[in-house]
This record gives sequence, structure tokens and C-alpha cells, in this order.
Amino acid sequence: DRIVLRRVADGVEWVVETANTLPAISADSSRLMWEMARRSVDTPDGEPRTEIWVSNADGSNARLVAAERGGYARWLDGSRLLVGAREDQQTTFSLLDTTTDTATVLGSWERLRGMTIAPGGSRIMFYLAYHDDPALNGTYALEMQPGAQAQKLPFFGSWRWRDADGVYYL
Repeated sequence: DRIVLRRVADGVEWVVETANTLPAISADSSRLMWEMARRSVDTPDGEPRTEIWVSNADGSNARLVAAERGGYARWLDGSRLLVGAREDQQTTFSLLDTTTDTATVLGSWERLRGMTIAPGGSRIMFYLAYHDDPALNGTYALEMQPGAQAQKLPFFGSWRWRDADGVYYL
């Protein structure tokens, strides 16, 4: 139920209790985050919820920061997580500040796919497809700020982040 981490620079090893789940390291290498699926006894169907845990890089101060049905998380920077929750075809994104334990819902989209995070974590891109309203299908960019609205981009196709402010697309 634990992972052994080794710092390559000096060979120091330490153990982190992550229930054998590989942790993700924050952009500044100061924190760890891992996800664990747990069966829920408080829902009639026993649908699993994903617990999202964070700790210091050495595994100390481990704590549960979120639990979402169909949940997942990705580091944006040294303290913020993008938390996704998916139920049926609906995906909801929240911005979670792990230093203050505050979460802000960014929005919810139907049939969201292909989410990628810009270097530095300032924005994400994703696409919507097979939507009931075909006008909503397309590629979108969303700033990682409370109150930001997803902006539909003038292309649909493959993309890769070039840097924090630009993408290559086909």
C-alpha cells in the first residue's frame, strides 16, 4: 500500500502511503497528489467515488482534499489542482487551491473530450463533440480563473501546446 520515492540527485529514498497508486508531482516538486477509487456506502448504487489526496513531497501532511464520483485531478502549478468530475456525459471542472482548501466550480460541459493543460497551468483546451446542439461542437479554451467563460476557438482538429500562450494545430 505504499510507494518508495527516490531523489535521483542524492539517492535519498522515502516511503509514501498511497495505496499503491502512483503520485503526481506538482510543477514546483513540492507536493504529491494521488487518486484512490473507493466504493461508497452512502449512495444506493454503491457508485465508486475517487478520493484525491495531497501531501508534501516527502509524504508528510497527507490529507484528503476532494472526493468526486468519476473524479480525477491534475496539477496546474505548485498549489492548484484542476479537479474533474464526470457523471453520465457531463463533466464538471473545479479549481482547487490546496493551500486554502477552497474550490471554485469553473463550469460543466456535455461530452467533453481531449482536455490538455497549458504549460504553467494558466488555461486548458478541450473539445465538445456529438452535442445535441451541433453549434456547440468545437474546440474551446478556458482560463483557470474563477468566473472565466470557455471561448470557442476558430478551428477544430488536433493541437499541442507550444508554450503557455500558444498552440500548434491542424
